[in-house]
Amino acid sequence: MIRAVFMYILAIVAIFVGFFLAEETDVMLGFFVLGNTFAIIAQLEMLERDIKVGEK
Repeated sequence: MIRAVFMYILAIVAIFVGFFLAEETDVMLGFFVLGNTFAIIAQLEMLERDIKVGEK
C-alpha cells in the first residue's frame, strides 16, 4: 500500500513538472508519459494486494 501511495506521489510530481516546468513539448510529453506510467504501476500494485488478500 505504501508503494502504491509513493507511486501516485511520483506520478503527480512528474505531471506537475511536465506541465509547469518543462519548456519543450517533447520533454513535457515525456513527463506526462512517466507520470501515467507511475499511476498505472500504483494501480497494479493495489490490484495485486487485493488479489493476495482475497486468496487468504
